[in-house]
Amino acid sequence: MKRYLLWNSLESSILINETKEVIHTHKGKIHLDRNLEYGECIYSTKNKKYYILKPTNEDINLRLSRKTNTFLVKDLSMILGFSSLDKNSVVLEIGTGSGAGTIFLANFVKKVLSIDINFWNILNAKENIEKYGNIDDVVLILSNHYVDFVKEKMFDGVVIDLPEPEIYSDFCARVVKDGGDLIFAVPNIEQVKKAREVFSKKNFVYFRTIEVWVRKWLVRPDYCRPYHEMQAHSMFFTFCKKIK
Repeated sequence: MKRYLLWNSLESSILINETKEVIHTHKGKIHLDRNLEYGECIYSTKNKKYYILKPTNEDINLRLSRKTNTFLVKDLSMILGFSSLDKNSVVLEIGTGSGAGTIFLANFVKKVLSIDINFWNILNAKENIEKYGNIDDVVLILSNHYVDFVKEKMFDGVVIDLPEPEIYSDFCARVVKDGGDLIFAVPNIEQVKKAREVFSKKNFVYFRTIEVWVRKWLVRPDYCRPYHEMQAHSMFFTFCKKIK
């Protein structure tokens, strides 16, 4: 299913899919009674101009239904930059949450298998993925145990979003391929220290811990300034590699 961003300004943009026919906005109605093409321009009933753009990963991330804390794109993008995951990778995600990480990863890897112990998280994530992602690239599993059918060295990478990622240390040591990636995200640096110590004893090396701060700027002809809101600390991301 194609998705479109109807963009008038940073303060007025609408994310839709092909099924919409009429959009009601404070700038008038937008009739979508024809095939849309990226890059073209359409007008509302109040003669306001909207450009049809392909939505970015951030556009999608900001519109997800959230029932729990959610990864931001500034953090998710680091997963690709600091790991070796690619279009041929099969990834296990532990802690589905809202599905933000699931949707993002599925755009870049071959397959994402995601598990969560909370039924409502799985249900909410499924709805988000069906609306904003590609459910064919994802397997969602509700489980409060280690997944029985997971085989040894089955995954190119594991991404953990839990406050105590080290409880999965033995499991990860078994299912991550040699040379594969382990990524875990925690909010507190003391949690980072504890998890790194445990995983280092389970044949994981090459540890790197980062946090990401992003400050956007408002650029106008008469003045420039930072936006009032800044995406500061949200998570510490730690990356490491599995060895034999």
